[in-house]
Amino acid sequence: MKENTFSFIKKSFEGDSKMVLSKEKLAKMLSKISVINEYFPDSPWLNETKVWKKFNYSFQGKDVSDLQTTFHKVILTIVDEYDCIAIAFSGGLDSLAILLEVYMQCKNKGKKCIAITAEMFDDKKESCGLHSQKILQTFNIDCKHIIFTPKTTSSLYWSETGIRAEAMPNAVQEMANLAKIHNAEVILSGVGADSILACPKYLTHIFLSKRRYKHMFRYLSDIAISGFWGIRREFSSLFANRLSPYSNAKAYMALSDADLCDVEVNQHLNEPYRTNINTWSKKWLISNIELLMKHHYSWAKMEVISMLEMYDPLSPSGSIQHINPYENAEIVKVSTEIPLEFRYNPLLQSPYLRHKALVVSLIDEKYKKKLPQYKKTFKDTIMKHSADTYSYPKTLLATGMLCNNFIEKFNIDDVYGNNMLARITMLDMWLEEALKRGYDLK
Repeated sequence: MKENTFSFIKKSFEGDSKMVLSKEKLAKMLSKISVINEYFPDSPWLNETKVWKKFNYSFQGKDVSDLQTTFHKVILTIVDEYDCIAIAFSGGLDSLAILLEVYMQCKNKGKKCIAITAEMFDDKKESCGLHSQKILQTFNIDCKHIIFTPKTTSSLYWSETGIRAEAMPNAVQEMANLAKIHNAEVILSGVGADSILACPKYLTHIFLSKRRYKHMFRYLSDIAISGFWGIRREFSSLFANRLSPYSNAKAYMALSDADLCDVEVNQHLNEPYRTNINTWSKKWLISNIELLMKHHYSWAKMEVISMLEMYDPLSPSGSIQHINPYENAEIVKVSTEIPLEFRYNPLLQSPYLRHKALVVSLIDEKYKKKLPQYKKTFKDTIMKHSADTYSYPKTLLATGMLCNNFIEKFNIDDVYGNNMLARITMLDMWLEEALKRGYDLK
């Protein structure tokens, strides 16, 4: 897909000129900034440039009811177009909101709905398959439910768009294949909700300025669960707007994204790519600070803007069309026009739900008391998957981008090192296939 809600591709040639891959652009995909943010700053092709769209971050003029109406219309459009719809269902809140809406609309129109769950164990060693089955029973969702165990050996679907910035692309591809086998025409997922509808940090200032003291104390009590550092950041934001716009934006970056401020860390790359990527990283950091300066009076706004400005929709996943409803242009537009304080709801039952207020608002009121009370995490499973699927990146090494002892340059037992390892593996597989297809690399 050449255009999406967040970016579009601008070609620098006409007609049927041969596509050429750029080493410099591929090296950006191996930068710390790209891996941490899970986004690709440019097209991998020498002949193309990725242009990032700009949003009007007013955060006023709309309310939650506008989001509900837009979400309903987006799902209705999909249901009207397809007769059989699959949903990648983890049992979590984001995919549950989509499944409930799709199921009800399919039931009303006499169409089919399929839920597909990848069996894995969360960090509490609970089965994702069993959990999702219980959710379907609790909410009386009477649709076909497929549970499968992801493989680690399947080859990945190749798309000229590039690789998928995803923890377990093999599982997503298997979901797409299963959906097609069971006659689904499209597969939907909850991808994007954690960025587009997320509750930002630093809401204390907004609650205080609007004299919503009960909201503020409930919010701070939830923040305190994460420890003293969370409270310290909140109170730092109260005084930071006394700084100049530039100093304020720098202070926000230093407290919120300290890892991104250390730009000279791409030691796994060979020269001249290392120096070039470090230089590009510095320019990226400066441009990000300049963007945030425009919204210096609110760190909460900076937080949401940072998430959206670096949000990168996933490339195609395989044999069937993949749609992420939360990435729909109208949903994103409405989300940037709803006051930020509505992203937190102090009346909900748990800290998790209170911070997922916009997603919870998309679910019918009669279901609210049955919702999952905490977020499932899969850190151990994902890190094991990265290790199991790792393959020696002979193609990337042959290009000269990676240094021979690259694996010694980061700790593969921490999240960043593990994610870098996964990125190297996926990019190597993608590049190997591209070269087999006859594309040139310069």
